[in-house]
Amino acid sequence: MRDRKYRDAEGAIVIDGPRSLATAVQCGAEIEEIFVRENEYEKFSHLYGLETKVSEVDIRSFDLLADSATPQGVLAIARLVDADISSLAQEHRVVVMDAIQDPGNVGAIIRTAAAAGFGAVVGCLGTADLWSPRSVRASAGTIFSLNVHRQADLVEVLESVAETGHTRVVTLASGTTTFDQMKADERMTLILGSEAHGVSDEAVERSELKVAVPMAYPVESLNVSVTAGIVMYQMSGSFNGR
Repeated sequence: MRDRKYRDAEGAIVIDGPRSLATAVQCGAEIEEIFVRENEYEKFSHLYGLETKVSEVDIRSFDLLADSATPQGVLAIARLVDADISSLAQEHRVVVMDAIQDPGNVGAIIRTAAAAGFGAVVGCLGTADLWSPRSVRASAGTIFSLNVHRQADLVEVLESVAETGHTRVVTLASGTTTFDQMKADERMTLILGSEAHGVSDEAVERSELKVAVPMAYPVESLNVSVTAGIVMYQMSGSFNGR
């Protein structure tokens, strides 16, 4: 279950922990099987669907299955679904991750996107797996409320959203528009760059808005997930669609 190649071959997503599982169930995730640590079956009974297969596993085996350092006693296998780029481009708000490598950052961005009313999230080549156990856990299961596509070609994504009328936005320290000056259009896509190198030249060249988040001395940069949250809420502030 920890091996991505195995998960991809099986079309499986691992949901680790009761909080993420509860949110996934609320969002309509297709849960195939739930594993609980022995003697904890009743503790998690509120998470079981009528037709869900539930298996008790001995403590040692369960802890080997779980991805987290401190397993919480329940994990599940859900069916993997990646949306088409063309369908994602129909959403009013999209966030594109360009080579963001930390699964924790990926999950945090996904969680904020869901909270800010975004409809889709795209992980381009070089980005950590959006459906990895750590990303799903960092998103608190909210990834199941969004349309998701992994391993996308950045240029293809940006051209696809442009065809449906999206204003493309990148965050840059040298941006000519501050985040609070940005006006919300009907359709918008936010492109976020890697932790080390920022947004790529391809993203900058294809974006209509270059947005800066002003920072007081001596701070030179923010974590990418923090920047994402500031800009996403500004993008959604005057538009209630999704």
